Amino acid sequence: MMVRVLAVGAVGLVLALTGCSKGFTQEELDAAVAEAVESAVSTVATTAEVPSPVTSILLTTTTEDKTRTFSVASLEQILEVTDVGTFNEPVQLVDDVSGMWVVERGGRVVSFDGEVLVDLEIDISEGSQESGLLGLEFGDDRYWLYVANPEDGTSGLYEVTSEIESLDEARLIRGWGEAPFHFGGHMELHGEWLYIGVGDGAFGPDDLRAFEAQVREADRGAILRWRTGTDEWEVVANGLRNPWGWTLHEGWLYVGDVGHGQWEEVNVANVDSNPNFGWPVYEGFTCLVDKGAVCAALDDHTRPTIVYHHTNKCSAVIVGPVVDISWLDGALMWGDLCIGYLEAAWFDEGVLVERRSWPGEPIGAITSIGTDGKSIYVSTLGGRVVRVDPK
Repeated sequence: MMVRVLAVGAVGLVLALTGCSKGFTQEELDAAVAEAVESAVSTVATTAEVPSPVTSILLTTTTEDKTRTFSVASLEQILEVTDVGTFNEPVQLVDDVSGMWVVERGGRVVSFDGEVLVDLEIDISEGSQESGLLGLEFGDDRYWLYVANPEDGTSGLYEVTSEIESLDEARLIRGWGEAPFHFGGHMELHGEWLYIGVGDGAFGPDDLRAFEAQVREADRGAILRWRTGTDEWEVVANGLRNPWGWTLHEGWLYVGDVGHGQWEEVNVANVDSNPNFGWPVYEGFTCLVDKGAVCAALDDHTRPTIVYHHTNKCSAVIVGPVVDISWLDGALMWGDLCIGYLEAAWFDEGVLVERRSWPGEPIGAITSIGTDGKSIYVSTLGGRVVRVDPK
């Protein structure tokens, strides 16, 4: 069995296995858990109080109020879907002053009208199916790309200020080491801070790399932010497996964390509360580590607000934006890769107050949800991109 050693900030050294990690010893796992929990306990102790969690199963709704009295199928009944176009493995939909842009995993950024911003021509025929061009965000006079290299599993944040034909012409802001999966990639610019979600880079909870999500200095399994133009980085939230879709709205983080074996999560926390969402010790409300002391040490972690079980052994929660469109004013839009329809959820200071489902005809395998402030857009794994509007 080959073992490599990773340096993990001030916490020390954590053993991590290369390749499939089913064969590690219990002593190695215990050592990693102990160090991870030692780092996490101090983090949890400073976490602000969070609202009581609301456990809900997909297709259920909250109690109707006087302002929104729709049936369970209400979203399907009052939203209209229009096809925009077909693209090659779209993974993100990003709004800019010039319009909506589609991020394709193979390295192309293209508008709905066919204008190509950049084409990196990334070979995604081999390597992780989660690698490639995964993120895009615009600044006033530049844009940023997040790329996971299919060849070696490294990933990086790049800044682009002029026309480029390859990443060699872009400025590397920060790189992350080799990982097989869970790169994350969604980015949002808020003021001078660029926020980015980065996955744990692990196979699963029995891969010791997953415990880097509990070591804030490791900068994995976390939402990070970078003060643009400086060397200043901060960890906003940790304890995440793969925050593929998330958003920051009016000081609240809404993070979809793709589950491992059982549970998908929508996590909600104040951005200033230093939330620890519990992975890989917890998935949903379940402690995955067979040690009571470890579970107890993280008992006060920030629990998910919405939890649902995997469907047919396949689920991947996709959180989109909070929108201000017609009756959807203030709704968080989200869906699931494997189920293929939209949901809307309303929150009051982080507390879930209402939820509406769309149990009708699936849109497709959802990879991203975006908005231009007037409509909602959804991309699918098969390439379909649609516009969703109130009827």
